[in-house]
Amino acid sequence: AFPALAGPGESGTWGTRRYNMDAFNEGKFRTYTVGATVSDQKLARVFTIWNDRYTDPDSDFWRTVLYGVEGIHYRWTGEPWKSGMIRKTVEEIPEKQRMYGSFGGSFSSEISPVLNEAMSQFYSFFIESKWADQYTIEPYKYINTKTMGYEMIEDYMDLRSEVIEEINILVDDFRNRAWEGSLGNPETEWNQYIEKLYDTGLKDLVNKFYNDSEFEPYVRPDIN
Repeated sequence: AFPALAGPGESGTWGTRRYNMDAFNEGKFRTYTVGATVSDQKLARVFTIWNDRYTDPDSDFWRTVLYGVEGIHYRWTGEPWKSGMIRKTVEEIPEKQRMYGSFGGSFSSEISPVLNEAMSQFYSFFIESKWADQYTIEPYKYINTKTMGYEMIEDYMDLRSEVIEEINILVDDFRNRAWEGSLGNPETEWNQYIEKLYDTGLKDLVNKFYNDSEFEPYVRPDIN
């Protein structure tokens, strides 16, 4: 939801606010594992709770489940749900009301309350100024198993591994010169930059995969 901006320097030496806004992905970081010992009855209960959680993540009930009770588990720095939430330490909470973890993350239209005051104000400004509408890049096609299929994305990753090192050298060089203000004519340099990327291997990736009709166009998930 942040502008696709990366700082100067080599990859790994700068912060980034890039985020892939994709509700459907793979990998351990985006999946949940259920043990083989979980019975069908318990699994059905988990899915029921999960469904309730994602149906209305901003309801008073689920806010209480996730964050606790105001005055017992947290306090506000200002107006409730529109300011920073200060969480109490475990020692400050009565033993019978202590929370022992939570589950599930979801896309919500509300500002996350688990923030300090500065971040709360930043998020409010971010939403009111419609940064996502102005700066977020929505691709025509998105590299993902869902849109490419297992076989195509495997072939893509194989070819990508052969050219990505040289491509990143060009990317790092152009980004650093842009940050340093050392580009000449930006339009001319940009065209030359794209030509170099294509000559280095990007052209093969585009022609073989991006232009393939079986590579489905990206469709924004409906989370409303």
